[in-house]
Amino acid sequence: MNELIKARIFVDTGSYQREKEDLTYCTFKDLNFVESRRHISFFRSDFRGSNFFNVNFFRNNFDRADLISCNIRNCSFDSVDFGNCEIKNCYFEDIVFKNNKYDGTAIQQSTFVNCHFHDEQFLFTMYECNFIDCSFSTCRFEKSSTEKLEFLRCRIIDTDLATMHAEWYTFISCDLKNVCIGNNYVFGYLLYDTNIEEVDFLYHGEKIHYNTLESPYKKLWEEERYFEFINAYIMYKNLVGISDIIVKSIERLCSVEVVQFRKTELNNILEAVCFYIKYSKLPYVELVKTLDYLDQFNWQQFSLEETLNCLSKIEKVKHIMSVGGYQLSNNFINTIPNDEFALVTMQYDTDNYEEALSTSEKLLKYLFNIQKLPDAYCLVDQKCGSWELTFFVFAIFAITIPRYIKNINDISIDFILKRKLSKTLLAKINDNTKIKELKSIAEIANSGHILIPTEQEDMKPKLSEISKVVDFLKSIKISI
Repeated sequence: MNELIKARIFVDTGSYQREKEDLTYCTFKDLNFVESRRHISFFRSDFRGSNFFNVNFFRNNFDRADLISCNIRNCSFDSVDFGNCEIKNCYFEDIVFKNNKYDGTAIQQSTFVNCHFHDEQFLFTMYECNFIDCSFSTCRFEKSSTEKLEFLRCRIIDTDLATMHAEWYTFISCDLKNVCIGNNYVFGYLLYDTNIEEVDFLYHGEKIHYNTLESPYKKLWEEERYFEFINAYIMYKNLVGISDIIVKSIERLCSVEVVQFRKTELNNILEAVCFYIKYSKLPYVELVKTLDYLDQFNWQQFSLEETLNCLSKIEKVKHIMSVGGYQLSNNFINTIPNDEFALVTMQYDTDNYEEALSTSEKLLKYLFNIQKLPDAYCLVDQKCGSWELTFFVFAIFAITIPRYIKNINDISIDFILKRKLSKTLLAKINDNTKIKELKSIAEIANSGHILIPTEQEDMKPKLSEISKVVDFLKSIKISI
């Protein structure tokens, strides 16, 4: 806590009225209002920057109170009146919410970890919040307005999400049972490892099954709802050619007259691409085509503000790739053609060629060994000075490299596209006899699957072991 702010401890004075009180930067600890049976009113009180630890609230009044930048842990809220309270930039962990009253409560930019909501009748606005390892049971959200919510490893049962504004949700590894979702919003949801085939959809006031939804593609395209159009294709597992749809959507948006509409759709598409790449929802070929298009697109044709927003998303995509911030399941690995090659360029802080070459070969062999793959690589280019060595490897191997060494300090990793390779280097690759031999390995692998790495859980070598074989290594460039 800021040393300029004097720490205060909340003291229960026995008064029922603690309204309009300055309770900023105050610590509430080991309080149980259930046992006291005194329903203290905190109406219009200010709790900015306060901490709550092991507090059980019961029938307390928080109407029009301000909970801003609060740290709330191991607490419960039972039959509490949140009324028109504002909750912003708060962190909740190990909290139980049940039977509370919400009447226009505003909740923004807050995180809920291992929180449990039971029999809640929500009436609030909620924006940009995260739920991690949380559960919702028999909850209702009628007439609420919510947007940009992310659910990670959450369990939602016997809950109606359909009778409210519910836009731009993200579900990651969630369990949805007896849940109802609005048909108007579902194609704007990002899903990973979450089954919605047992979810009911509310359409014109009636519940319908996922598999009976009318094909939305034509309507979404005609209404210029390109992000939802793309997402609908992916949700229905139509992945082949999805890169072409992304390209056509962005090109169509370039001619949209209303700038605000274009900005929103472009932002949503690019955010979705980040999500698809992070969770490996795009097949490898579609991934490369999408990256290639985004890399060469002329974003400067838009206003400065729009250009900066789009470029920031492109950098986000590159960062996800470079730091190995993507899932690497066998489902994704199996989409990489066995004969698809990549180039790995290693730059060293040494002018000793033998030292650089030895280090490179040790690292490659070590990584191949971890994955139980044959040592299939070939040196195709070298530049003197601070030595820069380029190796031919298979893409199925190269794509895994950042996952292994992303946490080793002082080594930067960049992904670039093969179309940027020089003609000289391409000629070396095409004329190299060893490469032709390596490609023959791929032909054998087509039947034997020897180039399929192990499951992600097995890909955890000790960093200390890898660190021993990367002396002088400054950076790695992977050309896919």
